Amino acid sequence: MTRGNQMDLIIENKNHAESFLANFVKSRIIGEVVNDIIITSGLDLVLFDALGNKVLDPRIVLKKSDIVLKDLHELIKLHILRGEERKTCKIKLQDPSPYWFVVSSLYSQELKQHIGYMVGGPFAQEGTDAASDKTETELYFDDRLNGKTVKKLTPTMQNIAVNLFDSYSRLFVHLYEEKLRSNRNLSKIRALYQINTSLNATLDLKKVLQLVIDTTISLLDAENGSIMLLDEARKEMKIFVANNLQPEIIEKTSIRVGEGIAGWVAKEGKSRLLLKGVRDYISTSGYHDKDLKSGMSVPLIARDEVIGVINISGKKDHDNFSTEDLELLKVLAANAAVAIDNARIYNKLQRKVLEMAALFDIGKTVVSTLDSQIVMNIVLDNAIHLLNAKYGSLMLVNEHDKVLEIVVAHGLSDEIVQRTKIQIGEGIAGKVAQEGKPRLLKKGIKEEDSKSETRAQIIQSALSVPLKYQDKIIGVLNIKEKINQENFDMADQELLIMLASLAAIAIENAKLHKSLRNLFVNSIKALSNAIDARDPYTRGHSERVTEYAVRICEKMNFPQEEVDRIRYAALLHDIGKINIKEEILNKPGKLSDEEFQIIAKHPTFGAKIMEPVEEFRDSLPYLYHHHEKYEARGGYPGGIHREEIPLPARIIAVADAFDAMTSDRPYRKRLPLDVAISELMRNSGTQFDPCIVEVFLEILQEEKDWVDRIMESFKNGT
Repeated sequence: MTRGNQMDLIIENKNHAESFLANFVKSRIIGEVVNDIIITSGLDLVLFDALGNKVLDPRIVLKKSDIVLKDLHELIKLHILRGEERKTCKIKLQDPSPYWFVVSSLYSQELKQHIGYMVGGPFAQEGTDAASDKTETELYFDDRLNGKTVKKLTPTMQNIAVNLFDSYSRLFVHLYEEKLRSNRNLSKIRALYQINTSLNATLDLKKVLQLVIDTTISLLDAENGSIMLLDEARKEMKIFVANNLQPEIIEKTSIRVGEGIAGWVAKEGKSRLLLKGVRDYISTSGYHDKDLKSGMSVPLIARDEVIGVINISGKKDHDNFSTEDLELLKVLAANAAVAIDNARIYNKLQRKVLEMAALFDIGKTVVSTLDSQIVMNIVLDNAIHLLNAKYGSLMLVNEHDKVLEIVVAHGLSDEIVQRTKIQIGEGIAGKVAQEGKPRLLKKGIKEEDSKSETRAQIIQSALSVPLKYQDKIIGVLNIKEKINQENFDMADQELLIMLASLAAIAIENAKLHKSLRNLFVNSIKALSNAIDARDPYTRGHSERVTEYAVRICEKMNFPQEEVDRIRYAALLHDIGKINIKEEILNKPGKLSDEEFQIIAKHPTFGAKIMEPVEEFRDSLPYLYHHHEKYEARGGYPGGIHREEIPLPARIIAVADAFDAMTSDRPYRKRLPLDVAISELMRNSGTQFDPCIVEVFLEILQEEKDWVDRIMESFKNGT
């Protein structure tokens, strides 16, 4: 916003829409200044705003005062509004009587404009008969007090009054500007708070960054700006969001790291403040020096790595951005970097959950069917969907001819499927089949092994991974060209390898059914970890609960076979939460009764998920009953008590509660160790089995270093 309309920001009384100046003069300190002026000068005081509206009425009021003050303002405009920044003078009002007034212009250097006028009076010059007309010159405070006559001043006293009002007007403007700066700073703080609140309310990267750039443009009174994100693979930046830039500029702009202002900022990780009309030595702008605008470029840094740049150009008042503006932009950039990092982590976790869910579904299919064709179609469909690819194929080795043939395809014509025969060792797919190693191809780069006749400039990114069973290569899984035209990455490759592994297992034969069930168990375990990893508050929870539960079992001398069963039950105790919406799991406040009832179903969900797996059936009661309460009410899902609850379930209950108390959660910070211990003791015999609590407290006392290491593991996600 321009300095001329800064007062619009700080209208505090929304109901009455009063001006900032009108509110300002009501403050206690201005009341004290007004009293000092009246006492020191002996003159009454009235304040006008720049438009001639009274913002402070005089205490001594002339009869016909409205007429007098109106005429006075006309004289003010005639004598004062002549371009002078500040002027204090005497003005004589002829009608209805020759009154004199001291008028001081209130001029703000910061706003570069008049904000109002301070008027003292009325007075008459000593030796005149201005006060002889009682009809016109009688003054009064209000109807309850006696009238007073106009004060007469000598020339010396008049000069003192002029100097006095000049000094007080400067003080008034100084206080006004201080208040204005304070309110502007408060507005910035409020804006930063609103940005932070909005960033915490959504993980939609585009929305939060658009909010950041729009608010930045408004706060800094800038003409335009953009946020650019870095593509690590290409070492270049593109505009992700912008304000007041042409669509073609947003679409076509691509800056290499190290080139130009933004490229230098991305490479060095340092901010840059540009002055209007001054060409920076690293600038590649094609504008003439005289047309260069002031600007700022600040790196977006997350986890000590530059992930992008925020650029601001042109002040609307054609002035330079200040170092104060640069510091504000750095704060906004830090917030934006955190938002980007959080959104990316969230998106990765979301993707991981989708991937694990896909693997879970494929795993179920693998277990439930021996039809390899069904499994291959499911594998390829999931590869295309999860990796956002346009084309894909699954090829198997024809043992007789020693060639690769397409058995399942997506986006390829029937003709290509039928005639494609690739010798082992030839081309990209042939090399993968020969070497058993995946190949990740970058966009625009032609590999030495490629047999394609396509020019390098139009080559798309591709992935090719082997279908391997034990040490035998039985085929190759290929995908090509991302829908968003980006490169495939190592995460894509890892997922494709997992999908290819599932396909290879399904293809082998029915005798591997038991092995496939073990893969199903591993997929369930991966899903459990994905549930824990959906946000930093629950990461590693299942692993820590397992460590505590196993240590209790060992302390109680359980046989190894039972320890292993409890280990799996503890690891998978929250697997049922895959069926519960994330907004309920991560709700920062208290759950409603309905939400709690949904949460309380997760042991039932978990038991149903694990029930088909024969190896886990002995552990199902431990998983199912780990939220029962030893004596108190409110346990679920069975509502059983004491020895009715399986002993391993009672062990997991203590381990689970202890880790929950000593870990950060969305609704509270982790509790100190001594507080958690006190809670265990307080609930011993009601919520928890007192024998289990006693054993666990011994472990906490005897193995403090081990316990501290396990408790701290959540910080590193280990």
